[in-house]
Amino acid sequence: MQARTVTSSFRPCIVMGGVIYPLAGSSVVGRWHSGCPSSECMSKGFRQPPQIPIVDSYCFISRHHARLQLDSSMDCWLEDLRSLNGTAIFHSGHRARAQKMPYVERLVPGMRYRLWDGDILALGYQEHKDPYFVASYHKYGRW
Repeated sequence: MQARTVTSSFRPCIVMGGVIYPLAGSSVVGRWHSGCPSSECMSKGFRQPPQIPIVDSYCFISRHHARLQLDSSMDCWLEDLRSLNGTAIFHSGHRARAQKMPYVERLVPGMRYRLWDGDILALGYQEHKDPYFVASYHKYGRW
């Protein structure tokens, strides 16, 4: 997946470290590695490195940590791919209160969770600790 520097667009994207990753279809987020012919990747059904790579020399982020999936309505869904250190969503406070949603939602591996504009993705999330890596979701490409 091609990354670019921060400028405005009007399609769903995530922003990590000042880099925009436009979303289309299904995208896997995970620790950067050179290839997936390894037995670890193949046993989990992955044949290519993540489309949204994270450089993580401490290995808190799994090689294939989470999947972002756009549906036909352009709504985005997040799924933890049975990562070692977990994933969470930090929902924006005003919407969480209005819709009686939890502010922090720890993902159950294998289940899909809808993202809302402005949500923060926390990768390498452990309760009572800060998330290891964060990204923000922007449905309309504006922030």
